[in-house]
Amino acid sequence: MRRVLVVLTLMRLWVSGAHAGSLCLIDTEGRVRLRTTLDEAGPFSEGLAPARRGSRWGYVDREGRFAISPQFSLAGAFSGGRAPVAIEGAWTFVDRDGRVLAGRFEAAEGHADGRALVQQGGRWGFVDEAGALAIPPELALARSFSEGRAAARRGGLWGYLDRDGGWAVEPRFEEALPFREGLAAVRRDGGWAYVDRQGREAFACPFAECFSFAEGLARVLTGQTWGWIDHSGQLAIEPLYVGADDFSEGRARVKIGHDYGYVSRDAELVVPIRYDSCGPHLGGLAWGLRKGRVHYIDADGRVAIAAELASGGDFAEGVAWVRFVEAAP
Repeated sequence: MRRVLVVLTLMRLWVSGAHAGSLCLIDTEGRVRLRTTLDEAGPFSEGLAPARRGSRWGYVDREGRFAISPQFSLAGAFSGGRAPVAIEGAWTFVDRDGRVLAGRFEAAEGHADGRALVQQGGRWGFVDEAGALAIPPELALARSFSEGRAAARRGGLWGYLDRDGGWAVEPRFEEALPFREGLAAVRRDGGWAYVDRQGREAFACPFAECFSFAEGLARVLTGQTWGWIDHSGQLAIEPLYVGADDFSEGRARVKIGHDYGYVSRDAELVVPIRYDSCGPHLGGLAWGLRKGRVHYIDADGRVAIAAELASGGDFAEGVAWVRFVEAAP
């Protein structure tokens, strides 16, 4: 299958125990705000970050204190005051006070639009903020809600559900992606198009792959290279790259050969192709890996945090987890 239909990525763990140095929290000026003895941690969301000590996950606050004690085998990010957690192989949800909600599931995603995608009995449905089933697990496949719609598959075709579980757009597509900026990419009769929230076609997308919009542009694959289209369906950035990501804060990661750089919305290569790997711009900064070391760059590619880092993660809520090559300053 060409694309993963339901992604259960609960967090992006950039900083783990595999690197030298203790796990530290830095701000956008590069100042160390916290040194910890944690083994692993994920980005902050709603004031809390999933964190592992030993074999168990809990949630820490900005002071490094466990607001929710380590008790879970896995833990995801908070969204809408709830976070998906795994307890001995079964998924459920926890609130910010550490109360475990009712319901046990085979898989779970975070809340969006007041609904969270869950799997039960091999089928997919949605729970509300209290963890109660709002849409019964009767779907073959589904994606999380976005802009009041959730892509879901009935039989062999995809459509879109509303928050009450009714079909806002009846299943008729071979594939359907999440709504972003009022439009969703769908495939029908082997070709791509974008539809509005009522399922009306806005324009055809005559490319091999078409993705969701971000900051006014959507990635498209033409043959072996990637470019971007605008809301009229016209190419805004020519397909020049063998790899590309969505735009974030006016920048998108692109790949030429084996290395990465960044392009702006007006198609300028603002950060040269020179990184072995790099992340999205969040909070004005992005991490870049080059010659075995991580540093942080601004939107124009200038090094903003030049500390010797063995690893570093995305900024979230003004802070990022890092490990220094040597002891933290």
